[in-house]
Amino acid sequence: MSQVELHYLPINEHGFDIDLEHAVDYLDQFETERYHRYKNDHAQKCFLQARRIAKIELAKKLNCAPSDVVFDYTETEKPYLKPFLCAQSGQWHFNISHSQTAIVVGISETLVGVDVEDISRCKKVWRSAENFLNAYVKSCVDRGRSDTESAAIFAEHWTCTESYIKLKGSAIYREKDRVITRPQANFSAGSYKTFEDSCFTVFNFSDDVRIAVAVENDFPDIALSYWRTGEQRRYTPEAAIKPTR
Repeated sequence: MSQVELHYLPINEHGFDIDLEHAVDYLDQFETERYHRYKNDHAQKCFLQARRIAKIELAKKLNCAPSDVVFDYTETEKPYLKPFLCAQSGQWHFNISHSQTAIVVGISETLVGVDVEDISRCKKVWRSAENFLNAYVKSCVDRGRSDTESAAIFAEHWTCTESYIKLKGSAIYREKDRVITRPQANFSAGSYKTFEDSCFTVFNFSDDVRIAVAVENDFPDIALSYWRTGEQRRYTPEAAIKPTR
């Protein structure tokens, strides 16, 4: 069973780190340029806070300073650790996502994709689910008993699709029409879903957001850590839960 550390910050409740401006020192030249290109103050802070969380937690794995954690990028701009950083500490993978109200960072020794989505944003688009995703998703959201429930269902499918895209290093235009995530089982804080060789853990412990974690071939053991508060929870799939293809 693969293991994923999921670092979560609900910024609508707690706000950003008080000394967040110091995290600029962690950024490399490419990230610094991108940081200064943001016109929206909130989006700029989300970018910086997410990078801070990722670099601090990865530095613990790599036995280095957060400022020494540097990334390369795929053609779809998915960040990954520069190979020389893993030479001494083993291969580490990570993924980052943020919305208006939350930030998540997933870290694992296997490939991982994560996504977080605000349900309030999905209230504006769920009626056009077949355009944003596909007809199967529309059939699911149409079964919602209220606009809020339909938006939440859409958010689950959207986060799964985005986490799959990030896991595979693909793009939304390549995958939106074909990704169909099927329900597998429920657990205390959400549900498990599958598509082809990908397994999704969907968290719905907040009425504001949905979070999806995607890995290949099995459902991971997830150690959820609330950034700054230090609260931790663990979600381990029961042995009886096996992905069906």
